[in-house]
Amino acid sequence: MKNRIVELLDLQIDSMDAEEINSLLEIPPKSDMGDFAFPCFKLAKVFRKAPPMIAADLKEKIGCPEFLDKIECMGGYLNFFVNKSMFAKQIVDNYLTDDNYGGSDEGKGKTMEENDEKKVEKERDKIMIIGASILDVMVRPADRHVFETGSSAAEDISISFGGDALNEATVLASLGKKVSLQTLIGEDAEAGMIRRHCTDMGIALQTKNKYENVKTGVNVVLVQENGERNFLTNKNGSLRKLTVEDLDIPFPDDIGILCFASIFVFPEIGNRELEYIFRTAKEQGILVCADMTKRKFGESLEDVADALGYVDYLIPNEEEACLLTGENSAELSAERFIEAGVGCVIIKCGSRGCYIRTRERKKHIEAVRDVKCIDTTGAGDSFTAGFLYGLSEQWEIEKCAEFANQCGANAVQVTGAVNWCI
Repeated sequence: MKNRIVELLDLQIDSMDAEEINSLLEIPPKSDMGDFAFPCFKLAKVFRKAPPMIAADLKEKIGCPEFLDKIECMGGYLNFFVNKSMFAKQIVDNYLTDDNYGGSDEGKGKTMEENDEKKVEKERDKIMIIGASILDVMVRPADRHVFETGSSAAEDISISFGGDALNEATVLASLGKKVSLQTLIGEDAEAGMIRRHCTDMGIALQTKNKYENVKTGVNVVLVQENGERNFLTNKNGSLRKLTVEDLDIPFPDDIGILCFASIFVFPEIGNRELEYIFRTAKEQGILVCADMTKRKFGESLEDVADALGYVDYLIPNEEEACLLTGENSAELSAERFIEAGVGCVIIKCGSRGCYIRTRERKKHIEAVRDVKCIDTTGAGDSFTAGFLYGLSEQWEIEKCAEFANQCGANAVQVTGAVNWCI
């Protein structure tokens, strides 16, 4: 989308080339100021007008192409608001038509063994996500001295949808997939926001039990200058309250893929409960996937080995994997997971891409280059959703991982877990 905006401006500005326009195009500090902003101050001498007037003239000449929701003048800036649904569709289209989109030539021509990959039945086209659905209050950047000073001015404070399962479901729905979400929320105003969001996105929200006395989870996400973040969570909220009794099991016949969005999030869903969920799905012919978060009580791989034996695709990040296995690298951790019975392990390695391991093969998939990291919140969930999308499309595993890298890269370039696609 940035390149298309550069092209629009290049057609209207003779005194700058595309390279200079690209260097000036900024990401605004606040989400309500759009996705990209072009400063018009350098054009003042050329056009002999004040920057706000130049911005207004450019807006009128450009109009509003279909890939943009709107263009607004803000002082001496021209601010562009991207059509997020079209943006998500373009990601898939670009990936399918360009062999090098978001990747490199490393490993070109090599594929994982076909019999290593377990694939979803094409006629069962719905994806079910199980996990948390909350709201995030995003603060960027968070000043660690606020407790000393008493107050601190942040560039942006906004509310975003969050929770591993809701994030994954949102990304998948934005990419055009049929998604069902099993989760737990309260009967409050925050729950109403989540319900409306799911309706707007076409997500089939399933909340088996109603809990009027449970507050829907709200996290405060403190985002640092480098994009890393810390969380304040409500221990009395719904975030960690989900139990097996809240799930509709057995699963509907149209489910082809089941993803448990985060092992270790819910204290009441341990090895025995996970084994029941995963075994039931396998008996129904459903492809089983699972993500995870950091272990909470010093759990080891042996503590969840019974459940992991039913998992076709496990998608942790490197830190989570190493903590659970006791190893010090993605490669060694992946080997331990395979020994525990996991069919395929995909370990998210941040700026280094990801690492794939099956019983027969292993491969590193390079990360997307030239990505400006604004906020890493939900990047792993976007990665997982991208991978699930590829599985549902019957893609080879490397292609799934490359597309997952692209979705994760898109996520870190904006504030909020899923704002890149809604």
